[in-house]
Amino acid sequence: MGELIKQIEVKRDEDGAWTHPDFPDFEEGENDKIQQWLKDQGLTLHLTFLEYDDPVAADRYFEAGEADFSYWEPTKPDGIGWFLLSIHDTEDGPCAWFVRRAAVSIEKAQARIAELEAQNKALAEALRFYSEPERYRGPRQPSFDGDPYTTPFSPFMQDITRDDGQIARAALAQYEGGKKNG
Repeated sequence: MGELIKQIEVKRDEDGAWTHPDFPDFEEGENDKIQQWLKDQGLTLHLTFLEYDDPVAADRYFEAGEADFSYWEPTKPDGIGWFLLSIHDTEDGPCAWFVRRAAVSIEKAQARIAELEAQNKALAEALRFYSEPERYRGPRQPSFDGDPYTTPFSPFMQDITRDDGQIARAALAQYEGGKKNG
């Protein structure tokens, strides 16, 4: 996906148009691609049209029949985090595209946190198990009763078992140290 787009300083041209330089140059009618890009970026889109946002400026624009709408300062949507993605002329008149990071529900965030905490707990349990040097006395040692992580047919354990649990102890120390500091 690449880096996420960020708010930058807006420098509109003489007619009032501007597009964020990191917004891909989609062709007209590529709405599905635009929607996918917005989704990939984690953005919510809000369109503000001159005609509905500022009727006085809209009258000026439509009566003049020119491309200039530099005098229009579009109103940001309510809420925090909105920034301008593009302001340009359309068949329906000037339009401002405001975006912000899509909100994540508290329930979704809490579920993801619980999932990650469970994974971390399982990792720590496995590291503790493998870090005990008395469990392993050399390569190709069969597993002990009660070893929930290894079968006698686990060749990947050869490297871990050669060092009497040093790799697992080092990883566990790093994990637990990061947990205290994080």
